[in-house]
Amino acid sequence: MKSDEPKKKYQLEKTESKENWDVENNTNKYFEEEFPNELKFFLQQSFIGNNEGNEQNPDPSWISSSIWDSLIHINNLPRFQGILGSFMHNTKEWRKYYISSMPEKEILPSDWSNKIRGFSLVLFIKILRSDRLSATIEDFVKLNIGTEFIKSKPFNLEKQIKKIDKEGKNVPILILISSNVDPWIYIEQLAQKNNRMVSQLSLGQGQLERAKGKISKAIQEGFWVFLGNIHLSISFLKEYEMINNLLNSSKKHPNFQLFLSSKAIPEISLTLLLNSNRMILEPLKGIKPNLSKIISNLIPIFRPFEERDSILEFVYYRKLIFVLAWFHTSISERKKFRSLGWNCIYEFPDTDFVFSEKMIHDFIVSGQKNGDSIFQWDSLRFIIGQINYGGRITDNNDQKLLNELVNNIFSEEIFTTKGFVLAKSNNGQFKVPSDLDDSIAILKTKNAAAINTIFNSLNNGLLEYIKSLPDEESPEIFGQHINAEITMKIEDSNRIVDIISNIQSNNSSLNKKDEEKELIHLFENLIEKIA
Repeated sequence: MKSDEPKKKYQLEKTESKENWDVENNTNKYFEEEFPNELKFFLQQSFIGNNEGNEQNPDPSWISSSIWDSLIHINNLPRFQGILGSFMHNTKEWRKYYISSMPEKEILPSDWSNKIRGFSLVLFIKILRSDRLSATIEDFVKLNIGTEFIKSKPFNLEKQIKKIDKEGKNVPILILISSNVDPWIYIEQLAQKNNRMVSQLSLGQGQLERAKGKISKAIQEGFWVFLGNIHLSISFLKEYEMINNLLNSSKKHPNFQLFLSSKAIPEISLTLLLNSNRMILEPLKGIKPNLSKIISNLIPIFRPFEERDSILEFVYYRKLIFVLAWFHTSISERKKFRSLGWNCIYEFPDTDFVFSEKMIHDFIVSGQKNGDSIFQWDSLRFIIGQINYGGRITDNNDQKLLNELVNNIFSEEIFTTKGFVLAKSNNGQFKVPSDLDDSIAILKTKNAAAINTIFNSLNNGLLEYIKSLPDEESPEIFGQHINAEITMKIEDSNRIVDIISNIQSNNSSLNKKDEEKELIHLFENLIEKIA
């Protein structure tokens, strides 16, 4: 087993030549001798001077001065020796590589792919196309340690409850949150599913006694309690030792459960951290993970079909909810384009979706009861565009944009067009899944029990459809030019480097004398240029 460990760890380096592989020490010389220097260059934001050979930039029209200076510096690294000469003699080939939409997946010119691979490719992409650094790092991590390390883990509160029931340890569930997220929706949905009563209280100044009273009552009567934003109540955090004694009471009802939400702050009691099940709830990035979250958590089981309900109502509800999920995620993700997405930055929390979902259901049911044969699209668009989501818009031009998006998506074509297209890109189309269109034939059976069974199984089909969507989202999905996200991706790349740099500086074992020599050498080069 031991002999397999290094191969797995350095999977991206499996093409290393045999002379570079030290079998006795079970290590790879690249990671001992070359990687530290490449990492040092990777963490360096810019390069100045040191052009001792006076190499001239062969084509400044696309090779910027910062790229050229960086290439001059890495030319001395073992895997990059000769890269300057290659750029000077094969400028056209390198330009084709440079303008590629996904250069990290292309073969490098002049057989450089045999030299620049693994982390070396990460460094090279950071220098040449920093907007593609994030995607390159994802590929690097995926190949080395697995896909699970690049995907956000879904927030699964139900799994935690089952774990507590199985272990028989009724401890609080502490949900660590970031800005603009609220776990209440998930707790409320889970309580309804498990037929539990749940009481909610948002903590703040003067709420300590009310919180203690709710906990005491819930312990006796056996219902759930959710205390939100406990980080806003320092008095609650200070008195948690006493509250913990209350939670350990032998008279505690078996159905009692305490949920707490808090930002990560130093004042959180160590007792709470050690005696709780901890979860993290943070905003997900991307249409694909957010669609999956909505289908899995916010509507885990679609509203059941009843004999009194019409087939038309059932079809309308199913399709509209998927379209609403798409609409919610797409307008939320527009903020990544900064001012090109919205003039002002808006947060559309999950509560906007939940309220709209309930409104759509009630809207359809009431319309059917009143015998309306024509769907009231104008009313639906007004409530979604002007009230539920439009209520957060503060800019007139943003409101016009939102209205246009609502009008384009929520229309009669959802029901009359098979595979209604929601958005197009060069990666493919995003459309209403065919499972939802095929449901019409199933509904003609008019068997409520059979329909519910098929309906719930199709919920898993929707998740499978979402998994098939491309991981990387083209700006065209949002009606943007392909270059619209370059600024955003460069900023994300700089943020990644800053985070790694901070971690590295906190755990650095670099020789301080070497750093001083490097600085002296840099200043000498600058003085020579100035003189």
